[in-house]
Amino acid sequence: MSSLLIRVCVVAGAIGLVAAAKGSQESFDALARASLAQIDGDLRTPGLRDTVRVLRDEWGVPHIYAKNLDDLFFAQGFVQAQDRLWQMEMYRRTYEGKLSEVAGPTMLRHDRLARLLRYRGPWDEREFGSYHPEGRRILQSFADGVNAYIARAGENLPVEFKITGIKPERWTPEIALLRTQTAMPAGDARNELTLARSVAQYGAAEANRRARPDPYRDLVVPRGLDVSVIDSAAVDALGGLRGSPPRLPLIAPYNRWPCAAAQ
Repeated sequence: MSSLLIRVCVVAGAIGLVAAAKGSQESFDALARASLAQIDGDLRTPGLRDTVRVLRDEWGVPHIYAKNLDDLFFAQGFVQAQDRLWQMEMYRRTYEGKLSEVAGPTMLRHDRLARLLRYRGPWDEREFGSYHPEGRRILQSFADGVNAYIARAGENLPVEFKITGIKPERWTPEIALLRTQTAMPAGDARNELTLARSVAQYGAAEANRRARPDPYRDLVVPRGLDVSVIDSAAVDALGGLRGSPPRLPLIAPYNRWPCAAAQ
């Protein structure tokens, strides 16, 4: 079994990342510190072919040194999960259309639209190769690293998982390609539809003046486009898509602790 060798180069005492939890058990600070990943010393984890060194600078930024491509991206997935697993899980759920599983029916409209607009493949070599000639291999190694950290963490997941009661799902190579800017083009599409409705109501010149394009450019309506057929339902159909995850309620007993608040 190869080791993932992690060394941290930080100013002594900086934010106490490896400090042991102290104080009251009903302290979010103590719970959070007890949930921090080990980022100093030697870690041994299945999946590596050789030793990898991860040096963290004074700002906590990891610098990864590996002897082969697979270990490099495995370590990147592992280290990113150490630092950002909760963020990764929630953004993943946001763009997979799985928020209602943890946030309830208020997220159904978002989930429906996210799934409707989601890329469906085919997940073949042409797709993976469009990112890099070794795209599938790189993304598989990255996903393996994320999963290795999840397996290693076991029940000692980042504090957000503990206080909300949800569990991270395993990663696959496709997860990193969720087209996480879905909300941006959807917003652009709503703007275009709204502009088309304005053209139908005021004419192209006045609609353009009201839209105030920056930099300014003349608005040209494509020949043959009947903007009058675009109604409010077309605009509303793209509503409800979130650009960021919602806050989740805390579970017992954490929801009764002092200063308890949604995450």
